[in-house]
Amino acid sequence: MLSGEMSHMTKLHRYSLILATVTLTLGAIMSCTTTSPRIPQPRLSPIQIGPEGSAPISFTRLIIRVPSGTTVGGHYDGLLKILKYRYTWLSNITVASDEFRIVGSEHLRSRGYTVLGGDNLLFGKDESSKAEYQLGGTIQSILYNTYAPLAGNRAESSLMIEWQLYDVYQTKVVYSATTNGYGKQSGVGSACIQEAFRAALDNLLADSKFVAAVRKGARKDWDQTTDDLVPIAITSCVSESPIVLPDNMQTVLRAVLTIQAGGSIGSGVIISSDGWAIAAGHVVSGLSEVAVRTQSGLELTAAVVRVDSQQDVALIRLPGRGHPCLPVAMGDERKIGTDLFAVGAPTGEGLAFSVAKGIVSGLREWQGKHYIQTDAALNPGNSGGPLLSPEGMIVGIVSWKIVAPGFEGLAFGVPIQALSDRLRIVWK
Repeated sequence: MLSGEMSHMTKLHRYSLILATVTLTLGAIMSCTTTSPRIPQPRLSPIQIGPEGSAPISFTRLIIRVPSGTTVGGHYDGLLKILKYRYTWLSNITVASDEFRIVGSEHLRSRGYTVLGGDNLLFGKDESSKAEYQLGGTIQSILYNTYAPLAGNRAESSLMIEWQLYDVYQTKVVYSATTNGYGKQSGVGSACIQEAFRAALDNLLADSKFVAAVRKGARKDWDQTTDDLVPIAITSCVSESPIVLPDNMQTVLRAVLTIQAGGSIGSGVIISSDGWAIAAGHVVSGLSEVAVRTQSGLELTAAVVRVDSQQDVALIRLPGRGHPCLPVAMGDERKIGTDLFAVGAPTGEGLAFSVAKGIVSGLREWQGKHYIQTDAALNPGNSGGPLLSPEGMIVGIVSWKIVAPGFEGLAFGVPIQALSDRLRIVWK
């Protein structure tokens, strides 16, 4: 938010500068004769992404992180461009309006990128949940100058933006850079700020490292193969009696685990009476042992036998035999719309062994990886917990979900077949 003191200029400069919710109110501070600063920045030509496009990418949001009280420009008048008013930013951390998300998405699309999100504004179609990468930016500094008719009758803006590229599959930021952008317009208004934003985005697209990260096919092949892994034979669990959910949920809960890996909490499920269990790779990666607890209160130390970070799955083993277990649904691909039950610790141990119900929202394949999409209400502590059919069979394990404003019910699990292939499990 910008502010000043002289009211007679307010009506002339009533524009939305950065946000739909931030009003530009201009005021005046009389100052000495000063020539306006020159702020143009070089605008680089984006690297051509190629006719095949990029990997699916979405533009998430723009954040403004300018300290409150910062002078960000001024209003100039006269042939000598004398400074008449200073513009002061009055907010601290602010989330920019959806306008910039739309502008960013459309600009990326115009440069040949495969952009998901905002595909149809009229009917609300939004496919951003399928994107492999998410791009967002933080405005670190703003410069905005306006010029009265005698001074040129124009406005100009310069932005410095820190960009971050988030890999949805690896659940981490894989690239970051800072670029500048400059924009100008005839008359006084906010269009120059959008132009500065586009220029900063173009300068990002001119970075060969960014382009290499999102080129289509960059992740077409697995970074890690399973050819050298020795197959592990596991005896499938057999239920003593038919299970019908939710009626027999107590039977299911006996086979579910709460996993504590340092300060992190996740979930798992026992798949064989001799102690084999499956979990999420990101919960146990880098460890040789983890602490597990059953619903009955039994606490054990489980060995981490195998982790596949690509598909985010892991195989662990509990000591002893005779453990309660659940059967796996090998070769049983759930139909879209059918019921699913998820069990885990959604907020940590305090709510361990919680049950959520949803449906199979979709069966997805992205860059060689397979997922079950569900609308079940899942949270970080659910990671590695089972996704169950109404017959009490494990059809997958919880892997990840999209967490962003405006997104609900977008969680994903790894199907049993994909898990078995990546961990080289041979079922007996």
